[in-house]
Order: sequence, then C-alpha cells, then structure tokens
Amino acid sequence: LSTEQSKDMRPNKLKEHARKLLQELKNDPGTSFNHEDDECQLAYYKYMMSTSSGFSHKWDLTFIDHYSLFAPMTEKQELDLQSYLSRTDVQKALHVEEAPIGKNWNRKDPKFNYTKEYDACNHQAPDHALSMIAFYQDIVPRLTTTWVFNGDTDPCVSYEGTRTAVKRIGFAELDGGGYRPWFYNQSSTTLDVIAAKAPRFGPNLLSQKMGIQLGGHVVSYRHGLAFVTIHGSGHMAPQFRPQGSLHMIRKLVQAKRGEESLMLSPFMPSNETLEALDWEEYIKVLQEWTERARAQPYVTIDEVPVVQLKVAPEEAQ
Repeated sequence: LSTEQSKDMRPNKLKEHARKLLQELKNDPGTSFNHEDDECQLAYYKYMMSTSSGFSHKWDLTFIDHYSLFAPMTEKQELDLQSYLSRTDVQKALHVEEAPIGKNWNRKDPKFNYTKEYDACNHQAPDHALSMIAFYQDIVPRLTTTWVFNGDTDPCVSYEGTRTAVKRIGFAELDGGGYRPWFYNQSSTTLDVIAAKAPRFGPNLLSQKMGIQLGGHVVSYRHGLAFVTIHGSGHMAPQFRPQGSLHMIRKLVQAKRGEESLMLSPFMPSNETLEALDWEEYIKVLQEWTERARAQPYVTIDEVPVVQLKVAPEEAQ
C-alpha cells in the first residue's frame, strides 16, 4: 500500500485493509515468511540474541534499555522511584494514602495497565474508534501552537513512526519549514549533582560548559503544528535530555504562531530560493543559516541553570 493510497483511505478502511493483509499472511505466509521453516527460525533466534531478547523489558538479563537505546543498564532509577513513592509525604501529596497498593510501592507489582481508547497501535479497536490522526485534525486548528515531540533513540516509540503520523494529519508543510536542526546551550552541572543523580537521568550532563549543541530537529506545518525530535533522548525526553527538553518547553510556552523569532529554529530559505542557487552560493547560505540557528534569539546564552537535586529528609536517613 503506497503512501498516496493510504492518504485516500479513511481510518476504518485502513484498519480493514491491515487486518486483511495480516490474515492473508497467516493463511499463506509463503516460503519467505513461514515461521516453521528452519531458515526463518534460525533468523529469529539470531535476532533475539542480538537485540536483548527483542528489546524485552521483562527478561532478567536485558542488556539494551527498552526506553533508550544508548542508556546504561541499571535498576537504580527504579529502586529510587520505589523508595520515593513509598514515602508518606509523597503519598499524601498525591492523595493516595488509602490506595489498594498499600504503603510500600513495589516496582514489579502491580504493572501498568492501559485502557486503549483510540485506534492507535490497537488491533482490537472497534470500527467506530477514532485514530490519533483524527484527534489532531480536529484539535490543532483550534489551538495556537501544537508541538508533537519524540526522542530519537527511543526503541519503544520510534520517532520515524511519530513523524509519519504527524505527516498524515494532512496539514501542509510550510515553505522553508522542512526537517531542520535546532540547538540549545548545554551548561555545566556540578560534580555533586552528577554523583547523586540516577545514571539514566541526564546521561549527557557534564561538569564542563559545552556551549551550543544540537537539540534535535523540527518540521513546521500549517495551523501552528510542528514535529520535534530530541536528539539523544529515549522515551521520556526530560529524563534523558533535561537541558534540551527545558529549552524546548520554554520555547513552546513563548511560541506565537507566525513569530519566527520565538520558534526553535529559523525557517530555511524557500524551496524556490534553494533551487536557484549554485553550489558556491548554497555553501554560503548554509553557513549563514546555521550560524543564525545557533545564535539568539533561537538559543539564549547561559539560559539553562545548573541542575539542582534536593535530597528529602527521609532519603538522607
């Protein structure tokens, strides 16, 4: 099914088409997709051995973090969260003193339970269920600014899938608003913070000032819609890239539709302008645009404060 064909199909018809293809594959997998075939079984075994049992988060010997491809493997964060959620003052603040789980939060039980409402990664969705694409088609024109962001090292929710979904919302890409980098100022972090923080919180936090760094990429569409990636981030962007995420959030709060200076990144030259350039002219434009994207007002020098961690009295004991 081509991209153009899928654009012409309503969500229910797309789902019906996908179900039909899946059933056909089950009924007649063919010689290349027969799971009982020795060659297919061998390929599957090799895949599982090289991908931490298929990026499993339940396997005891997991060696690839299922929330961020390049994050260190450790249970410290989960253990810290367990201790935090078991604190009396935290449970009181969250109004869960009488929750069925009891006073001590166990990180392995109960597990997360999701109720899937939309037709999004949901093969059991009823035919009348709306997709998230339909949801955004309805709400985005009524908002001033809508940014959909995704970490670009997230194996749980791939940014390519999110980018495709945002494109299929159907709003036109703005001329000059194509896939382009945005930058932020990476300030220093104190050594005591680096020593105290969980390993998977801000893995790129350093004691040195690193200056202007790549924050990710952004695509701008009509109606104030944008797709944003967070470079180097896994599933929870503020966790894996706290400084870059803070810069993005500040820009989002300040953003006003049509005001380019409040955007994450300046528009590139129009398609017509770029097409008319020869190579030497283009190199000059590339240099000038990149310097502009790395400067104020898109990046504010020393805007991000040193990360501070506070230890609660109960944790210090």
